Amino acid sequence: MSHHRDALAFVLESRREDQDISAVYVDGNFRLPLVVAVGRSQMVRETADGGTIEQFETSDRDFLIGVDDLVMDGQKFEPRAGAFLHEAIDDVVHVWKILPMPGVPHCEFSDRGRSQYRVHTKRTAENP
Repeated sequence: MSHHRDALAFVLESRREDQDISAVYVDGNFRLPLVVAVGRSQMVRETADGGTIEQFETSDRDFLIGVDDLVMDGQKFEPRAGAFLHEAIDDVVHVWKILPMPGVPHCEFSDRGRSQYRVHTKRTAENP
């Protein structure tokens, strides 16, 4: 599994340039603008009346954040469970709460070199 995880981290990192997005790490009054990559998203399927129209909504998402990007008062820090990431998509701000997933901590290193975190989140709101 370690080799698989390292290979996945390499692929995600090599694609990162094309998939970078702006987000803001929010923990209480502390706000830190970041450039992150989307690591994984889980979709929830909802069907309208008659089952003819389907709408897909992202409910869980992993973000890849550079370890060197998380700095407060000159000190590196690990993302905190319970903090938030705000992501703007087409003038809509999506709020993602950093949470552990079943059997997985809220964040973990995504590569052997420990250069980026994989942060697990769940969408909680839009336009806070």
